[in-house]
Amino acid sequence: MIKTRRPSGQPETQTAASPPDSEPASRTDDLYTRIAQRAYELYERRGREHGHDLDDWLAAERELLSR
Repeated sequence: MIKTRRPSGQPETQTAASPPDSEPASRTDDLYTRIAQRAYELYERRGREHGHDLDDWLAAERELLSR
């Protein structure tokens, strides 16, 4: 929430608007879930070796967004 002052000095409360072309939340949540699942599959394929979570996430993201 953003508070601004009116010319009269009275506070005015405004909410930040989302961009008009933003995706619906459910579609974004679904994409996030699919990326997370694919990243986990990559982690398992590597033998559950820790320390590559960002690499797995970015690889999963590239895979799914390129389709």
